[in-house]
Amino acid sequence: MFNKKPLILGLASALLATGLAACGGGGAAGDSDLTYWCPSVDTNVMAQLAEDFKVAHPEYADKKIDLNGNFGEDKAYAELHKNVDIAADVILMADDNIREAVNAEELTDLSALKGEFSKTVDAKAIAACSVGNSLYGLAYRADNSPMPIYSAEVFAGQESKLNTLEGMLEVCKNAGKKFYLDIGNGWYNAFLLWAGGAQFTAGKDSAGKDVLWNDVMEHQQDVAEVLKAVKALFNQYNGTWVSSSDAAIIQSSFQAGECGVAFNWNNVSNIKGVSAGQTIKVAEWPTLNAGNATIKLKCFQSYKAVVVKDMEDGDRKELAIAFANFLASKAAQEKRISLEYGPSNLELLSSDKMNSLDFAKAIKNMDAEGRTVSQAVNVTGKFWSGMEAFGGVLTNGIADGEAKAWGNKPNAAAFVAGAVGNAGWEQHSFN
Repeated sequence: MFNKKPLILGLASALLATGLAACGGGGAAGDSDLTYWCPSVDTNVMAQLAEDFKVAHPEYADKKIDLNGNFGEDKAYAELHKNVDIAADVILMADDNIREAVNAEELTDLSALKGEFSKTVDAKAIAACSVGNSLYGLAYRADNSPMPIYSAEVFAGQESKLNTLEGMLEVCKNAGKKFYLDIGNGWYNAFLLWAGGAQFTAGKDSAGKDVLWNDVMEHQQDVAEVLKAVKALFNQYNGTWVSSSDAAIIQSSFQAGECGVAFNWNNVSNIKGVSAGQTIKVAEWPTLNAGNATIKLKCFQSYKAVVVKDMEDGDRKELAIAFANFLASKAAQEKRISLEYGPSNLELLSSDKMNSLDFAKAIKNMDAEGRTVSQAVNVTGKFWSGMEAFGGVLTNGIADGEAKAWGNKPNAAAFVAGAVGNAGWEQHSFN
């Protein structure tokens, strides 16, 4: 790979001042000046943004910019990692993949843009796309969170039931509809820990290694009560509750009129497109009754970002950085509102245009209540492996109190201790 060094050109001056000559290297298409990847649903808008970029920056008007619309933000890193040399120059990527890409020396440092970009987004967006003090991604969407998407017809006259997990399940079962919440997946089932009062934060160990500090064991019993409550509901609503987050399956379920609620990513525009006769809406995460407490559930709040792959300094790299900066701009984010994507730009977040974005508004409301957890805490894969253990024991179909209900542990509290210990999570008191 190439030597790592921060971009040192000023955005307003040297970065955009030079007309670029065609260059065949560094991208999947050899005769292109630049290549970029995006999800298929974004293709039309992204193609238009490439043209808008040329209008906004006429010095690049003659450049050939090629799009490949077959790469979802959650899959893009895997393709980049397979072969950096033939990967696109500019890529849309989920923020939780940035650290791994940086560790593999596959991304360009965009820290020279940090000062200006920090004026347009909040500190969480910068942190989620940074490794240490260096910025590697430009957050252009702040709606990378799983939210409950539901059929208004199913809940007609029973809207208050959307406020509780128990109520959602009850309505879905009575209507003969499916309820999707993937409690086998760490992106979703992390709510189990937060509901029990546990916290996570990024840090360093004594050797300077990135770690994910947590205080789960200080809340062991409360987390256990949450696990027992969720396991009981999963068993009670067997056949209604589906532990899946597969977007295609959920979309088909809505299309067939079989889905009441699905906790999923922002796939609202696609679901609306196939759900004839149904009004698709978005709710906030509900409450859960666990032990003697009613708990307002939290979810991850993260971002999708524009990144530039690692490449040699030169004309192509400068063009890639300029294009990436444009794709994360207010103008580009505003154009994506037609896809019902929630912006990261602070002006757009507080504008009237947000009124059409139910998904983004639900996240914004939860964030204002302190009910979101920044993806920036994700600094180790040990978190995900631990949450898989939680998901496995919750979905094994055995009721609380029966043999092996909690794996090889006698009760939920013992399971919590074992799962955390086996995952190797670093323990650290916040008190």
